[in-house]
Amino acid sequence: MNKRTGKLCMMALLFLGSTLTSASVIFVDASALGANDGTSWGDAYVLLQDALDDATGGDQIWVAAGTYNPTRQVGGTGDRYKAFHLKNGVEILGGFAGTETSAEQRDWDQHSSILSGDIGVIDDPADNCYHVFYHPRNSDLDNTAVLDGFTITGGNADYAISSCRSGGGFY
Repeated sequence: MNKRTGKLCMMALLFLGSTLTSASVIFVDASALGANDGTSWGDAYVLLQDALDDATGGDQIWVAAGTYNPTRQVGGTGDRYKAFHLKNGVEILGGFAGTETSAEQRDWDQHSSILSGDIGVIDDPADNCYHVFYHPRNSDLDNTAVLDGFTITGGNADYAISSCRSGGGFY
């Protein structure tokens, strides 16, 4: 093998290795006290939005039991326009206790992960997010974006404009 062929083979191996190992698990636990960098249950992000910002195609986000509220502005200004946004190629999995080492160990009946639009006065729907998840028509979301093991509650799509009068849980 000549020097040039060797370099090409090495570059191909490096590329293949980086694509095979780039997918990771990002941890979210509202009660985590560690570094909050998403690298383990002890150092889990406390906000789901931080994990979504960090995630790239092929990643899984594991979410421990607890209630998580949208924190990202989408579609307008003001707290009612906060919502989560799924990403293609990213799986968001709920129902974890916060100790699991595989996704098969989760139990969403025992460890409820709740995504709630109730961001203002608790149990007063007048100040809730319009949508817990917001994906306008041109967002190009496809079936590689996965949401599994959650209860979605508290969205209040009660505004007169068309994009905010339906789809309180998911628009």
